[in-house]
Amino acid sequence: MVSETRLQNVVANLNSVYGAGRYNYVICKYGSHTNPFEVDAGPLSEAQKEAFVYKTSVISPVGTPEALITNGVNTAADLTNPAYNYFASGRYPYMMNANVTLGGVTKPIRFVLLHAKANTSPTTASYTRRKAGADTLNYTLNNLYPNDNIVLLGDFNDDLDQSITAGFTVSSYSTFNADAADFFSPTLALSLAGKRSTVNYDAIIDMWNYLTKCNCTT
Repeated sequence: MVSETRLQNVVANLNSVYGAGRYNYVICKYGSHTNPFEVDAGPLSEAQKEAFVYKTSVISPVGTPEALITNGVNTAADLTNPAYNYFASGRYPYMMNANVTLGGVTKPIRFVLLHAKANTSPTTASYTRRKAGADTLNYTLNNLYPNDNIVLLGDFNDDLDQSITAGFTVSSYSTFNADAADFFSPTLALSLAGKRSTVNYDAIIDMWNYLTKCNCTT
């Protein structure tokens, strides 16, 4: 999302229909090329930002959501971090820890929201950056949270079974696909069945994909 005011209005409308306090949201405070120490950095208010909108009776956040893999959001040190380039120049994965209650059962889950590097020209460089980000994220999640429940969701900007980038057949997320012991993709079956989520690509891309590292796929 870009405009927090518009997102506030969406959530306010949900609460007016379904009851006050029924829904809430959190927004990250960083985006692509918004680090103030970067030359010609853009304003955060005009950047695409990751955000969670959640049902408060189901999801109870624990602590403050945080950026992953950064050397310090919006700091000079972060510009030397290779992952700054991988994740669309500072649009890091955004993690919200929460207790999730469904059917009377509560589980702790780490929701990791991703808006990956887009397939922009030059597409080979974009693919390389996106794949490096996915590889780094897989390593980070497995090493920092080996026994935690994780749901990775958001705009992947690639398909899971094979890449949409011309000249590449291997998905940017091949590391996750190969990590079957840890991660499972309920949406991969859609790609394998030849389904599509947009008019531009004969594939399942963008916000249709998600991966899980927990018994929480239903």
